[in-house]
Amino acid sequence: MAGVTAVVELQGITKAYGALTALDDVSLVVPHGTVHGLVGENGAGKSTLMKVLYGMVRPDSGELRIDGRPLRAGSTPAARAAGVGMVHQHFAQAESMSVLENLALASSDSGPRARPLDLRAVGRRAAEVAAGLGFELELRARIGRLSVGARQRVEIVKALQAGAQVLILDEPTAVLAPREIEELIRTIRLLAASGTAVVFVSHKLNEVVAACDEITVLRRGRVVGRSDARRTTPSEIARIMTGEEPGVLPSRDTEPGEPVLQVRDVSAKSNFGVVAVNAVSLDVRAAEIVGIAAIEGNGQDELIDVLTGLRRHTGGSVAIDGTDVTGLEPRAIRARGLAHVPADRLTTGTAPTLSIADNLAATNYLAESRWRLLRRGVMRRQAAESIVAFDVRGAAPLGAIGRLSGGNMQKVVIARETAKRPRVLVVAHPTRGVDLKAIDRIHRHILALRDAGTAVLLLSSELDELLALSDRVIVMFRGRVVADLTAAEAEAAEIGEFMTGARAASEVSDAR
Repeated sequence: MAGVTAVVELQGITKAYGALTALDDVSLVVPHGTVHGLVGENGAGKSTLMKVLYGMVRPDSGELRIDGRPLRAGSTPAARAAGVGMVHQHFAQAESMSVLENLALASSDSGPRARPLDLRAVGRRAAEVAAGLGFELELRARIGRLSVGARQRVEIVKALQAGAQVLILDEPTAVLAPREIEELIRTIRLLAASGTAVVFVSHKLNEVVAACDEITVLRRGRVVGRSDARRTTPSEIARIMTGEEPGVLPSRDTEPGEPVLQVRDVSAKSNFGVVAVNAVSLDVRAAEIVGIAAIEGNGQDELIDVLTGLRRHTGGSVAIDGTDVTGLEPRAIRARGLAHVPADRLTTGTAPTLSIADNLAATNYLAESRWRLLRRGVMRRQAAESIVAFDVRGAAPLGAIGRLSGGNMQKVVIARETAKRPRVLVVAHPTRGVDLKAIDRIHRHILALRDAGTAVLLLSSELDELLALSDRVIVMFRGRVVADLTAAEAEAAEIGEFMTGARAASEVSDAR
């Protein structure tokens, strides 16, 4: 990028946590008006480096400069004042409030000298910023009712309103539908064209190559490669990240058996009291993976909640191996052989302040006890075995699970839920925010469970993942199943049409 001045300069950044070196002499330069991709496996140091830039972590050594001026390390207010903004993977939003009210909260001053806030001015400014990026904001809409993509756009506007000239996007496409990903990439390119420097942190290499100008690869805390995005490929970046060639998933060697999970005309309401699931019926057979494809907000999350006992149904029935489990509590459903990997590993899948050993024993505690007393030695040993088996990095059995990266936390959840081969595995977004090696490991584990006879219901926002793993794919739109396709029939473009409502359910039978 000759002739383009740098807005971000990180030189020789080093950070250690005890004996673990998270960053080892890392340097990064991001010019004005460019998009810089930052990739690496879980534990490579991506999140730590961005936390250093945003002032959330103080490095042990190294220099930080914004537009040539030194940046005080370890101070988020100083980073914001210097023009650094960050859109986190998990949004900090008041879901019961409107978009405008959320923007106003982010714009308001605090303290005795705070001035009254002009909501109209906040709205006008937000509308101007959004228009410059090619989209509109529903300022009066309740933010909790918006799609994930729309909520993300609010966060981008929020950061730009605060004066960000450097915008960090942490796993920005992790929960977006295909169309929303395309819209985000267009927005990112418009940001760069306006002079903003964007740091794009992601595991999705196709999107990194499509969105970025330059890519930096981290491995175990060190920079191991830099590439011009126009002159590289996702496969080459993957090879640099892992030091290995990408693997090929095994083909199936078993045929599906009899139905294990049977869902008949199930209906349920959302948290806002409106119908979210409308008379859904489906079967998942032994040794079969059925994928659910849907854009965020089309009833798929509520359906999973009903099947796992986390939400009351308003109609229909659910059976496992012919036994009616409709309306049972989660513990009772688990006793019938169902395991659940939830979409939100932080709030639903784990107890962040408890140890890895405690979290692994959470759903298997009777097996870890004698006379109802927990056997701590057994728990520690089994936790150590799971850490090795799933390559959970930076982990110790007695360490708090909340200190792990998101991807490593996910490995622990999957290890726990599949420790005793379940009859039914309901798994939501199993590889969200997970690196390439871990994705391959998790995919192979799910396929092995299927081949051993488990009935798997897989919810994923990744169409490539659904097509790679599923024997059948059902598509949900506005709370209904609008398509049920075999692996041989399913194509990404066709699934996308059903997901957006561009193609009607009747067209499936007509095409056949």
